Amino acid sequence: MADMDFNISPDTQAVLLLCGALGRQDRSLAPLTVGQYGVFMTALLSLGKRPSDLIGANGPEESLVKEACAVPNENRRVVPAEATQIIALLRRGMSLATAVDKWAGCGIHVIGKADEVYPKRLKEHLGGRAPSLIYYAGNPELFAGGGMAFVGSRDIDQEAVEAVRTVVRGCVDLGMNVVSGGARGADQTAMQEASSLGGKVVGAIPCDLMKACLEPANRDALANGNTLLFSAFDPEVRPFNYGQIAMDRNKYIYGMADACFVAQSGIGTKSGTWAGAAEELKRKNATPIPVYVFLGNPPSPGCLDLQKMGAKAWDMEKSVAENLLPGADAKHPKTLQQDDLFGSYSAAESVAPYGADKENRVDAPVTQAEATLGEKQTPYELFLECVKELLTAPRKETEVKKRLGSELDLVAAQVKRWLEKAEAAGVVVRKEYPKGKKKCVMLGLVR
Repeated sequence: MADMDFNISPDTQAVLLLCGALGRQDRSLAPLTVGQYGVFMTALLSLGKRPSDLIGANGPEESLVKEACAVPNENRRVVPAEATQIIALLRRGMSLATAVDKWAGCGIHVIGKADEVYPKRLKEHLGGRAPSLIYYAGNPELFAGGGMAFVGSRDIDQEAVEAVRTVVRGCVDLGMNVVSGGARGADQTAMQEASSLGGKVVGAIPCDLMKACLEPANRDALANGNTLLFSAFDPEVRPFNYGQIAMDRNKYIYGMADACFVAQSGIGTKSGTWAGAAEELKRKNATPIPVYVFLGNPPSPGCLDLQKMGAKAWDMEKSVAENLLPGADAKHPKTLQQDDLFGSYSAAESVAPYGADKENRVDAPVTQAEATLGEKQTPYELFLECVKELLTAPRKETEVKKRLGSELDLVAAQVKRWLEKAEAAGVVVRKEYPKGKKKCVMLGLVR
């Protein structure tokens, strides 16, 4: 197991506890929704506090949580979370440590809106709808690069495939990032073509980021520094409503780009390509990026409809630079301004951006149980300490597993794995005793 990477800001640790699934799909304790997080954070900021203030030396600051929950909610569209739910979420320290350790082993990092590396483009483009957390692998410098987005139907025809490849080649020649969503069809065609040419690729993955990072082709691309894959959803847990997550991914594709090329599209809201482009063309709360459509022979119905809505036809006889808006510098996208910490919440401006004082960074977990960890101690080492305390006398294996899972908030598979590791290391001994026709398995410490 890789060493734990606790280079996560205190604010982001708290946000992870509040909003992250932490690699588990537990319906009994649901993380806060985007709306609930917004309501709670607005209340917290109105008190002059920030997420990191929710965690003290002895665990959650329950009085602060209750005080924030008592602030009147002005967003009538959201039912705020109860203080008991928030406190319970903040107690998931061991789950946090285990999840981050597992992600780090796959090269996955996590950032929140307070972190300097968080893409300013998304905060400006989406405002309060920008994701509270972003999970990413690869080169984070590509978050700032803009570029050309490529979207289209999953089953695009050969003419559209060649059009995508041609435009991608032009983008790579200009040094523009190629931004897409990783789906079959136009997305994968654009990303693969850019990678083969040594271009820079930004992939907005709806979910399964861990799986994507383990694919051989992606491993090589991530290692060369020219690729960035990111997601706003837990790297391990596939969402119940995958369709909605995939639709949300459209916002991130457009938010990370300076322009978008639609290769081919169906028509109507059942088409994710059409819906994403239509939403961008109708955007009112931020400056929409220009949307271009490829009009093949014959043109796809969705692209024709998007053209009627304001999309521009891409002229395949012209270069990328010639197709872009007059006066636009394709090599140097516009510079975006720093947004507030947590989105468009009114009290955010009163809080200093995280990173202004590097001494505020912590290299240790946030809960009381984790406070006992040394700087280099891993979750497994903490697990061993708990095992040693529990096995001052031999106990039944079933009892040990149940208590460790409950006390450390670990799934059964993780407890089993670490107990096997402890046994192989000569820390724990496993003995079987006859009990009628069955066997009683006891665990004890090697003396």
